[in-house]
Amino acid sequence: METDPLLDLYRNFYFSSFLPAYADLTGYTLKKHDTVLFSIDSAHSHLMQYLSPDLDLDAREQNLRKAQGHIERATLDCYKLLWLFVEEDLTSLMGDAEKRVLCVNMVESDLVSKYHEALAKILESRHCELQNVGINLIDTIEKYRAAIEVTKEIIENVDRRAIELYEKKKKRQKWIDIGIGIIIGIIGSTLSAPIITFLFQ
Repeated sequence: METDPLLDLYRNFYFSSFLPAYADLTGYTLKKHDTVLFSIDSAHSHLMQYLSPDLDLDAREQNLRKAQGHIERATLDCYKLLWLFVEEDLTSLMGDAEKRVLCVNMVESDLVSKYHEALAKILESRHCELQNVGINLIDTIEKYRAAIEVTKEIIENVDRRAIELYEKKKKRQKWIDIGIGIIIGIIGSTLSAPIITFLFQ
């Protein structure tokens, strides 16, 4: 049976581009995001209008094009949101030499190289996005996807359990240091009081 090329385009993009991006975002952040959900809902509404028997062919195809635009926007938002969360984690990782050594199963030089490659690709993605505002999202989506693929090479080598233990140890050490500082302060105050009294009698 012959199908509408526009519908085929929507279907193929949904399964090959949107779903992987959405799975990456929700899998990494463990939550759904309103911005993406809004675009999905808008795409669904226009898709239902395309299927409406009450509209003529031109109106239906116009709604399908709008649905395509919304699902492309949702896909781009998935990658942009994912980068925000990944960037925060990578910044924390790259700023702590001890964490990099203890929690990452990569050679240091490879880790640094991949990190800078990801940053370069993100900058390239943003440049592409600015050049294609209101024109074509597909190229921008592919740029962001490529950048995220690089970060995956880092993330897949990060030991999450080791990071949890490291963060707990670091937090515990912080409280120990604070406690020691308080004790030293108390002891100092206790010892200084009689000395000051003796000196100024």
